[in-house]
Formats: sequence, structure tokens, C-alpha cells
Amino acid sequence: MTINKWFIAVAAIAISADVAYAADRPWWADRGLYIGAGAGRSGLDSDCEDVVDRAQTCEAHYEKSTSTKLFIGYQAIRYVAVEASHAWLGTFTETATSSLGFTTKRESKPRAFTLQVVGILPVDSNWAAQGWIGLSALRILRRKETSGGSYDSYTDYDFGYVIGAGVRYDFDRNVGVRAGIERHVCCSTYAADWIVYFRSVSVTYQFR
Repeated sequence: MTINKWFIAVAAIAISADVAYAADRPWWADRGLYIGAGAGRSGLDSDCEDVVDRAQTCEAHYEKSTSTKLFIGYQAIRYVAVEASHAWLGTFTETATSSLGFTTKRESKPRAFTLQVVGILPVDSNWAAQGWIGLSALRILRRKETSGGSYDSYTDYDFGYVIGAGVRYDFDRNVGVRAGIERHVCCSTYAADWIVYFRSVSVTYQFR
């Protein structure tokens, strides 16, 4: 079976399950405010072009770091929610060598404030698949140190976007867990060359 046929089969099963689940429930049955907190691991993908000009070497890809997040959202209907979150995306170190042979090390501590739309596909009364996309504002504390002994501390403010997907399991009407992965892309002069991946597990509480 090809990947396309496999995807169509999975989607058909999920939609069929959703139709069966929703048959005896009104469209507004799952509405309500919810809050949550999560933790996980993050990794950085960078080409170091903004660390030094024309970097010859770069050691930063997928460096691991512990991350946490808080979020609040409102599920307007069964299939759509709007969510705001604040994520502490960990601490990363990039080491780059310039064309002149100087080595620069930069430590970054990014925080992301996001506003996103969440798409929800219920499978049954407990399970649901989720996907989300939105805008983010990033505040990045940075410290840069060169092989010559000089250093500089500063804060970068930038805008980007976040995209993610995951699954949710509800234990009852109020308490649930969700697991997912999201991609924070920093959009500035270095475009999509500074990307944080965040894999997390969260506990949610829905006010129903």
C-alpha cells in the first residue's frame, strides 16, 4: 500500500469514527474554556549565519534542552479551538567558526508567546487528533563570547510562527492529557534558519 493510500485509509477510519461518535451529540456539546501545563524536550536547528558572518563550521543542530509551557484556550465547537500559550523553550549553545578562524559561542534562552488555531478530530469519546498553527512573538536572552575573550549580553525580540500536531486523551469531562510536537520558526533576516522543535506531554483541565 502506498503512503497516499495509507493516509486516505487512516483519514477515512478517523472520519467514520468521528461520524459515529458525533451522531448523538449536538455540535456545541464540547464547548468550553480549558487550561493546561506541559513539559518536554526541545532541539535547535541553526546554521549559525547570524552568530558570525559566513560561518565555516557550526555546532548547534538538535542540541537538547528541557522545556515547559502553559496554555489557555477556548473550544468554540467540537472541531475548532483558539489557544494562547507561553513556552520556555530551554537553553541552547551555538559554536561557530568564522572565515578568519575566530570561534564564537552564543548561548540563547528563547521564550515564545503564541496565539494559534487548533483543529480537533474526535475519534471516540476519549481520543482526538489535533493540529495547530499560529503566530508567535519570541523573546531571546543571549550571551555571545568570542575566542579573543570578549563577550556581550543582549535580548532579541522577533516574530515567527508555530505549527504542530498531536493526540489528546480525556479521562473524563474535565481532565485529560495530550502529547505532541511543534515547530517554532523564527522569522527575521535569517528567515527559517533558526528553528526550535518542542516535543511535550501536557495535562489539561476543561471547564465543562
